[in-house]
Amino acid sequence: MNQIHAEQIPNEVDTSDDLLSYDSVIFYHGTSTYFLDDILQDGLRPRSETETDPNGREDIPNNDDRIYLGPNPESTEDIYGQVMGAAKEKREEVGGAPVILEVAVDPSNLYPDDDMTAYAGLSEDQINSQEFALESIEASGYVSHEGTIPPEDILTWDVKDSRYPPWERALEAAENQEDPTAVAAEYIINNEL
Repeated sequence: MNQIHAEQIPNEVDTSDDLLSYDSVIFYHGTSTYFLDDILQDGLRPRSETETDPNGREDIPNNDDRIYLGPNPESTEDIYGQVMGAAKEKREEVGGAPVILEVAVDPSNLYPDDDMTAYAGLSEDQINSQEFALESIEASGYVSHEGTIPPEDILTWDVKDSRYPPWERALEAAENQEDPTAVAAEYIINNEL
């Protein structure tokens, strides 16, 4: 199978036609474990099918028939932290723990991320044009995927149990005049990262 990881695209793909020559592109999606059983059974479905709330920015169009994807949140390419940020937001909204899904998607279903209207000045018409998916990946690393991503295209998932992550505990320690370094080291020693 001819696959490419999202992080490789800016260096290895020059045109939209080049992107479409791949069988699949590997991206990541952040959500909550609250939804994980349904996702693994029915696939990753767009908001229009799940009745979940949009991301809340009224100044940016939201396409309810799309799923938002980004680069590996552990890579340097996730410069905006949106994949993990989305997982944390869902945890706060519905409970559970943040989970990151690794998915392989057909590049012919990719569109620009809606945020590109604000970040790169794309028009609403351009956001709805597949021609600009590559530009979206190159500019921010993020895209939207039209339609459901079936369960068999979910490659892995990683639960991030960050109900009380070390950096939040370290900040609290600093406020209480404790040594934040010692608190972070305690988490590492106890494998709580």
